[in-house]
Amino acid sequence: MTSKFHLIDYIIFIAYAILILGVGLWVSRDKKGHQKKCRRLLFSQ
Repeated sequence: MTSKFHLIDYIIFIAYAILILGVGLWVSRDKKGHQKKCRRLLFSQ
């Protein structure tokens, strides 16, 4: 059994990668006026 990638496979893979990257950037964006503080991130338990 031979498996070859076709054009549709590449298109789906690239679309999926762009979607995951876009969601990751959208979720990790900072809110306006919000500052991240290292101390708060390290000691927030």
